[in-house]
Amino acid sequence: MKKVKKNSKSKLKEPKRDRELPVTKRYLELTKQEIKREISTHLLETKAGFAKHDARFTKHDAKFDEVHREISSLRLEMRAGFTMNEAKFEELKTQLTKMLILVEDQNDRNLVVLDAWTTVYEKCVETENRVEEVELRTSGSKQK
Repeated sequence: MKKVKKNSKSKLKEPKRDRELPVTKRYLELTKQEIKREISTHLLETKAGFAKHDARFTKHDAKFDEVHREISSLRLEMRAGFTMNEAKFEELKTQLTKMLILVEDQNDRNLVVLDAWTTVYEKCVETENRVEEVELRTSGSKQK
């Protein structure tokens, strides 16, 4: 066997960078498995994150559905209230119309009574005037 001199340059160069290092098939397989494990871990973490967000969205959807049901219920109550109020207003309008008819009728009766009282008053005044005339005549004829 030949002795290799320390000072002599050998034909094989030592790699200067990691890229230039020789790689074995076993080393590549181990690296590949490690990368797959990391990808699987990240994929599982991502799926877990999505599941967490999906659960939150489902929770929010349930809350929105509940709010929607409450709003629908309130709308129905409001419509029922409006319908009831409209019925009450119609009843009030009917009663007001009846009252107006009664007031007009009473005004007509009042006019008739007022006309009758005016006639009676005029007759009373006329009668008083006649009585005064008769008294004046009778008192004047007694003095002569």
